[in-house]
Amino acid sequence: MNKTWMPIAAGFMGIIVGGLQVLYTILTLLGVILEGRLSFLGGILPIMMALFAFFAIAGGINHLQRTRWPLAMTGSIAVFFCFAQFLFPRLTSSSWGEIYWIEVVLLLPGIAVVVLTVLSRREFK
Repeated sequence: MNKTWMPIAAGFMGIIVGGLQVLYTILTLLGVILEGRLSFLGGILPIMMALFAFFAIAGGINHLQRTRWPLAMTGSIAVFFCFAQFLFPRLTSSSWGEIYWIEVVLLLPGIAVVVLTVLSRREFK
């Protein structure tokens, strides 16, 4: 089977998004702690996003090595959720009409990583 560019692109995107998500999580936790508003929900959500970042990085590594397709697919879904975290709070609030185009555009790279992973399934061991 010929090796294509799809797992490489998905892998790099997963590692980059995972790294940015780790940075975002650290800054969010730091802000919550400094404001003194550390609660169960304020502490658990950033930690959950850190788990998504871990899976995105691990999936990106498996993309680049073309091994363990299930973990690569899990990482792809985690990349989608790393991007989707900016849109989901608006969808659950009462301000449905205030969804900005940039929030929808942020979903496209996450969708692209999932699609690239599915299309390159045969290249994994």
